Amino acid sequence: MKSHSSRESERKEIIRQQKLITKHEKTIEKQKQIIARQLQALADSENALKVKDQLYLEATKVIDGLLKLLTTLIELRDPYTKGHSVRVMEISLLLARHPNLESHLRENLVVFGYACLLHDIGKIVIPDYILNKPVLLTEAERLMIQQHTELGFKLVEPLDLNPIIGEVILNHHENFDGTGYPARLKGKEIPLTARIVRIADVFDALTSDRPYRKAYSLEQALSIMEKQKSQFDPELYKIFLSLVRENKILPPAPA
Repeated sequence: MKSHSSRESERKEIIRQQKLITKHEKTIEKQKQIIARQLQALADSENALKVKDQLYLEATKVIDGLLKLLTTLIELRDPYTKGHSVRVMEISLLLARHPNLESHLRENLVVFGYACLLHDIGKIVIPDYILNKPVLLTEAERLMIQQHTELGFKLVEPLDLNPIIGEVILNHHENFDGTGYPARLKGKEIPLTARIVRIADVFDALTSDRPYRKAYSLEQALSIMEKQKSQFDPELYKIFLSLVRENKILPPAPA
């Protein structure tokens, strides 16, 4: 038979164990509450991301729509350049993605594509009679149309857009040999983006109908570009020719 002291010890031990169990239950309950809050925070975060993604998608649709509208406006002013901006974008992106071209530009291809679409936006403020003149321009008219780079830059400058867009609009007529406009920049003073667009722009202009002439054939266009190759970044021009040989760059299809 257990002594009084033994029974008292057992009772105290049971009470101690019950207190420990109660303490553990409270700790477990607190942990459950913490986990519940963390799960709720995670769910809220996921919902916020979904909303953010949806807003991003909607914003992207709006931007794409506005770019198409602006491109259409440019083409309405200068019907002979219909499709020009899109083709310049396609050729420029092929050059920018080429594995031989080591550049941070691959991280900004979407913005670069936008810049290509807008490269001629300054033509919106050039008089129609100059854009659509069926004979060669006079010197004064030529100087006026050259202003489209600076005028386009001034149109987008207040909008606080990615700098790539402004640099393409302003510099896509600069030549590697320093004979271009508006600032007669030379070599790598010209942003890489603009050096890429320069090649794409020239090729598409040569292989498209203009108000004062019919499109040149691929062979004729390449011959002209070869004679003018000092205007192009040599590395980019080499990549461009390799893409032409691979039939990745072709003249626009006849209308």
